[in-house]
This record gives sequence, C-alpha cells and structure tokens, in this order.
Amino acid sequence: MIENPFSFGDPIKESKHFVGRRREVAEIYTAIGQASSVSIVGERRIGKSSLLLYVTDPSVTLKNRLDLAKYVFAHFSFEGYSTISPTALWRQILNSIMGQVRQLALVEQITLYMARESLSHADLDVLLGKFHDAGITFVVAFDEFDTAAANPSFDRDFFGGLRTLSAKHSVSWLVASHRDLIDLRYARPEAIGSPFFNFFRVVSLGGFTDDNVNTLLESGLAESGIVFRVSDRAFIDRYAGHHPYFVQAAAHYLFTAYAAKYFRDGQPDERWVVERLRDVGRPQFRYYWDESENGEKLILATLALIEQGDVTHYKLDQNFADKSPSKEMLRRLYQRALVEDDRSGRPRVFSDLFSEWISEQTAYIASDRIGNFEQLIHTAKIDGPWDRWVDTTERFRRGFAWVDTRAILKKVLVEKGPDVALDLLSQIIVKILFPGSPS
Repeated sequence: MIENPFSFGDPIKESKHFVGRRREVAEIYTAIGQASSVSIVGERRIGKSSLLLYVTDPSVTLKNRLDLAKYVFAHFSFEGYSTISPTALWRQILNSIMGQVRQLALVEQITLYMARESLSHADLDVLLGKFHDAGITFVVAFDEFDTAAANPSFDRDFFGGLRTLSAKHSVSWLVASHRDLIDLRYARPEAIGSPFFNFFRVVSLGGFTDDNVNTLLESGLAESGIVFRVSDRAFIDRYAGHHPYFVQAAAHYLFTAYAAKYFRDGQPDERWVVERLRDVGRPQFRYYWDESENGEKLILATLALIEQGDVTHYKLDQNFADKSPSKEMLRRLYQRALVEDDRSGRPRVFSDLFSEWISEQTAYIASDRIGNFEQLIHTAKIDGPWDRWVDTTERFRRGFAWVDTRAILKKVLVEKGPDVALDLLSQIIVKILFPGSPS
C-alpha cells in the first residue's frame, strides 16, 4: 500500500506540508517583530492549530528573517486543560522554552522559578523583565483559547496581568479561538471584562483559495505515482469546497481509492469516498449547525433546500444577500468557510454533504408545529387544498403529519418566482428552527 500523503483530523506538524496562508503568516510575523499580539479567529477544523505550529517552527522563523537569538517561542493548547491553574500553566510554558534559552543567567532563573510551589504575577514580571533587558521577545502561542476564557481558575486579574506583562515587556501573545475574543461563547463575563481581550490585531482564517487547493493536491501527489483526473478535482469542489479539513479528507479517500484500486467502471469508486466523507463530516456538521446564530441557520437552511430541492437554476434574489441582518450573517458564513461562491458567483453551502445534512434537518416539519399552515400557504396565493403539501406516507403511518417544504419550494418557484418562494420558505424555516415563534 502506498503511503497516503493527505491527512486530516490532526494539525500539520511538519512545515514542509503546510500550504497557503501566506498573507496571514506575514501579518503574524510583522506583529511579532513589533512585539504586538495577534488574535487568530477561525472555525473549527479550519487550520488554526496548524498555523500556530507553523509560525512557531524555528525553521520557518528563520525563513521570515527573525533572529532566533532574540526570540523564544512557547506553544500551549488548552484542549484537555479546562481547569489548569495559572502556576501549572506557567510551568508548562517555561519548560517549553528551556531548550531555546542560551544565556546561563536566564536558564538559572527559569529553573529557580519552576521549582517554586506557586508563581505569582510579580514573579513573572521579574522574569520577563530579565528577558526584556536581554533583548529577547517572549512569544506565547495559546491554542483553543475559548477553553481558557471559560476556566474558573483564570479571573479578571489573571488576564489583566497578561495584558500588563505585554505592555511592560517584549511579549507577543498569539491566541487562536473559534470566535472573536470579545464574543467568546462560553467565556466567563468577569474574564471578558479584562482589557486583555481588546488589544489584539485580528487575523481571520477562512477557506483555501483555488491556488491553495491546487498546490495541496500537486505537492501531495508529486512523488506518489498517482494522478488525480479533472473529474476528481471537480469531485473535491463538490464535496469539500475550499474547506481545508474536507479538502484533505476528500483527497485522502480519493488517494486510498486509487492506491487500493477501489474502482467502479474504471473510475475511483466515488460512492465509497462519499460514504467515508459523510461519516467524518456528520460530527463537524452538527457542531457547525449548533454554533450558528439563528440568522445563519436561516440562510444555511434556505441555501440547502434550494440546492437539495433540485432548483438551483433559480438564482437567489439579489436582495437576499443585501437585506439586514442577512448581509452580516451571510458575511460571517463566508468567513467561517461554510458558504462560498459557486462558479457562477451564487452563494452555496460549501459541501453537498453539509447541504444534504441541513436539508434533512429542515425538509419536513410536523404540521402541528407550524401553526395555521393553511393561512401561511394562502399568503403565497397558492391554489388548491393545503393538505396537498402534507406527506401522508410512512411518516403519517408513524402517527405524524409532515409538511414537505421541498415540494412547496418547487411549486412556488415555478408558479410565483423566487421572490415569493424565498419569502414563504423563510417563514416556514423559522417555524422549523424556532417552534413557537409567531406566524
């Protein structure tokens, strides 16, 4: 079996396998050179951990013309450390820089501090002052910072102390989180009130570009003896879009199909690959959905029902992207790499599998939850009895009556056009997503 060059699920640890993010890397190193701090914000599995490991790699630091004698880099992930104490945290950080420090006096000072039962802010003030006096910038990369902001051991004084250390000494904090620091979902309110959370430069991490995807595929396949076909590239576009995690996953399983000769009609067995992607995607899809705001869910559900309802030839009303708050919500979905433009410039859910998953959540609604459905249908001036839209097959036999939103969408698009259809669809989706809301 040929070694598979595409991996997913774990951060990229070897810099030679890191692809793209040139602009973001340049922004981060510019900030480090000025002893400033950076907040790296991006969706789960978008590549934040890989980016932190990359910019703290000594070989990459040298390539970016930073003198290693003037910088020490510490890296710590809060994943699995939801209740770590400040002293334990600083012991981990100090231990990680021991091999980088060349000055004997600093090594002795670090060794002395690590032996203490507890480390206070005053202790760190003295130690980092010595680094500053030696002309050394202290760079600390914090991954999964959402967890740190929810840690009951880290209070306002703790975070305020970090801000003070940065202001007094040459310290750069590189903080990776799923949301903007001032908008961390599970953060403790007393912690968020610290000035630590509002002095960062922000680097937003989104999806790959076409060039990034092409480079990833070409570099991975370069010495493998396997060549992806044009149809394989189109397959990746359809099921992974430009999302780094799913691009790697799709390439991984396509490569496996070639290497293990999982073929169907002379082509890689796409059905086998799709099932593997569906399996690894479901937990991610649930997370993305649960972490979305109500307005984001409404947009995702609308896009998914249009795509899965086989009515994509109807372009979305231009006002869909311009209405407030839709415009801001849509912008955030693009930023999260959950929505991207298709080849014609129309917004689409980044993966057909995510679109399929969303559609499954919203394609049917129990008729007893929708309220006065007859009146809702009447507002769209659709002729005929309202119960034609109720699915009375297997779901009915199980004791429920379900409204088929896909059928409604197709009917209204054909008879009334996209404006009326989208308006009606929005009302129905609101009923699905937020039961009990007013008609």
